[in-house]
Amino acid sequence: MARSWILYGVRSSYVYDAAASIRRAGDRIGAFVDNMPGPGAPGDLEPLLTPEAIDAGLRGMAVLVPLMTPGHRKTIAAELAAAGLSELPPFADPSAVLADDLEMAQGCQINAGVVVAAKCRLERFVLINRSASIGHHAVMEAFVSIGPGAVICGSCRIGPGAFIGAGSVIAPEISIGANATVAAGAVVIRDVPEFGFVAGNPAEVKQIRSTGYNKASV
Repeated sequence: MARSWILYGVRSSYVYDAAASIRRAGDRIGAFVDNMPGPGAPGDLEPLLTPEAIDAGLRGMAVLVPLMTPGHRKTIAAELAAAGLSELPPFADPSAVLADDLEMAQGCQINAGVVVAAKCRLERFVLINRSASIGHHAVMEAFVSIGPGAVICGSCRIGPGAFIGAGSVIAPEISIGANATVAAGAVVIRDVPEFGFVAGNPAEVKQIRSTGYNKASV
């Protein structure tokens, strides 16, 4: 049965990908919510509401948070909890190929063309972008973001708030620390420390940041 969704947080262009996935699934968008003050919201999203305009008729809808930055998704997760918006089911684009034993927590999003192998676990508000491949027994902790075309091999563990860039490759049994950032195209063959930024092939630690991706840690 078709479901109605609220897309909450629309200042990222990823909102258009999320909306396309919802339509492909045969669902509908009940509202787009701009939670940021001042100008800057896209002008082509309808109906576009402020959080204060969410009425009783909308509160029963499922909510999706279409933002790529882990720290920003965490901020909105707290906003949703404070507002009593608790319907946060995981969502996967219908083109994704998912193992039947995949565990997905609330707020997770899987974009088009993703493949997830057996025995994986995605914790709260994990986002996996277009055409990424996740190997067996991988664990993505809360608020992880996986970029387009990234390859996460078997038995990897990605710590909370980590950001894995587009086209990167994470070798088997690697651990990525909390709030770490892996650059686009990096080939990671060693564990990455918390708040580490790694790049290259093979990837090397370029710096230890005091904040996460986009200066927003979890």
